[in-house]
Amino acid sequence: MNIRINSLLLIASIFAAFSCSKNEDVPVLPEGGEEITFSNVATKAVNGIEDIEQIGVWAAMTKDGETSDYISILDNERVYPTDEAHTNWVYDNTRYWFENYHFYFIASYPYNQGGSGIGSFQKFEAIQDNITRIGYSLDVDTYNEEASTHTGVDILTAATYVNTSTEWSRTVTLNMRHMLTKVNLKISQDTREEVGDPNNDYYITKVALSGISTNGEYVILPNDDQIYQNWNYENANNYSYERAYDGSNTLRSLGEISVWGDNGEGGLLLIPQSIPIDKVKIRVEYLYQLAQSTEKKPGFVEAYLPASDDLWQSGKRITYRLAIAKPTNIRFLAPTVESWGAPQTGGTIIIK
Repeated sequence: MNIRINSLLLIASIFAAFSCSKNEDVPVLPEGGEEITFSNVATKAVNGIEDIEQIGVWAAMTKDGETSDYISILDNERVYPTDEAHTNWVYDNTRYWFENYHFYFIASYPYNQGGSGIGSFQKFEAIQDNITRIGYSLDVDTYNEEASTHTGVDILTAATYVNTSTEWSRTVTLNMRHMLTKVNLKISQDTREEVGDPNNDYYITKVALSGISTNGEYVILPNDDQIYQNWNYENANNYSYERAYDGSNTLRSLGEISVWGDNGEGGLLLIPQSIPIDKVKIRVEYLYQLAQSTEKKPGFVEAYLPASDDLWQSGKRITYRLAIAKPTNIRFLAPTVESWGAPQTGGTIIIK
């Protein structure tokens, strides 16, 4: 059994034994050693997000993760720059380093005042073996049911652990990463003579992608010298993401349709998940016109995305390319999987 599976099983066993309750109060601690300060927030490197004006930070500490309770020291603390160049970052509720303690830092973007909304973790207490641990959960929904549309919010997260009982640096790095997966479809016409449909025309009118888990709970659990992170898809909804076209241009003349954006920037922001067999379906609706005719007949073609256990991962950009061959066939080409935000997948927050 690999390490990842072991970790997930441990999370499941820990949560099965916990009784949980919300903890709303941040304790005021006596002065310890040096102040915990923020600086050098490198947000320009985050692909697709030009300027991050503020982030939310959560932090907890424990004397000994096996025998001592965990204490929350920051709860959705707003961390923001004081200069135009974004080189000096501050926060309002000063906290301190303590020697011989375990520290856990969680960061997220976008920041939401009041601790609710997209990107805001909810802190909870989890009691096991008479030890009160602190965990964090984030409800993520990539579909706006009321507006029947894609949410389109890029959530960034980071988590790190510091043990001040051993040799350690006063500088702690939080590597911000994209929480979601960016997925796009590109459609062309299969013009190969032997198997395709080279001489007739398709006028695309609608593309739909359905069968995807659109909501889930992201759980972060500090546990002794590790921080476990896992998705929970229980009671996940499935909605259809759709894109309509006016059908005025032929697919041959367009060459290729990039359904959700182009130039490498487009794509649906979706929850990382496995793709079971015959689960995620593509439906392409079109008007079909024979080469020697002026009549356009409506039609559609459907196919399922190739099954994959681990293709959809946080910070990955996946492009599926498919070619329509005759009115009833779709031919899948190998999907393209790239790091999203290369050369790095996120900005860096320095805590020292």
